[in-house]
Amino acid sequence: MSQPLAAPDGRYGCVPSRSRADLPAKYRVPLYRYHYEGYSFAEVGERLRLMVSTVRAKLARARRN
Repeated sequence: MSQPLAAPDGRYGCVPSRSRADLPAKYRVPLYRYHYEGYSFAEVGERLRLMVSTVRAKLARARRN
């Protein structure tokens, strides 16, 4: 059995089960930058010119999809 994917901070189970490629870019990009590149919410927001609350909301929606 394969190992579950972990976020850079070591948390498991926070990667959506459906393929990231299926997500719209507005959810996929913040998700990738946070979980795979290891940026904080603030850093993702700064790079994408979004408010931190918007980044959190997009990540929550991406996880639900």
